[in-house]
Amino acid sequence: VINRSSSSSNSGEAKCLNDLLQPTGAWHPRVTRQEAEKRILITLRNNQEVDHVYVLRRPSSGRAGPGEELFVLSEGTGAMMVTHYKVVWKRGRGLRFYPGENVPKKLEAFNPCSAATGGVVGFLKKHFGWYNPVGI
Repeated sequence: VINRSSSSSNSGEAKCLNDLLQPTGAWHPRVTRQEAEKRILITLRNNQEVDHVYVLRRPSSGRAGPGEELFVLSEGTGAMMVTHYKVVWKRGRGLRFYPGENVPKKLEAFNPCSAATGGVVGFLKKHFGWYNPVGI
């Protein structure tokens, strides 16, 4: 007998990075840093009601540990500034950010992120205080 129910499907936990990021509509693994910046700035210029615009993409460099996957959050603000964050995802643990100037200290450790907690968009709204973000 095969038991097809698992705790991960019940909790809404992603099985891989694509499962986690695809629902945002902002997951573009092949987009470069320069292309992400260009897309973000164009969107900000054309949409004044948005407080943050973001793209999720693969990094050009960096290495994740065993069982971890790495991606980059490129985000722009109404001040027309774009910031890039390296983020690590580990199934069952959540997300953690590489330490950086604009990274809240609590995000340098793993924090839960699943469909049950609002997914990536809910995570960003909660931890960065975003009100009306738009993924592109």
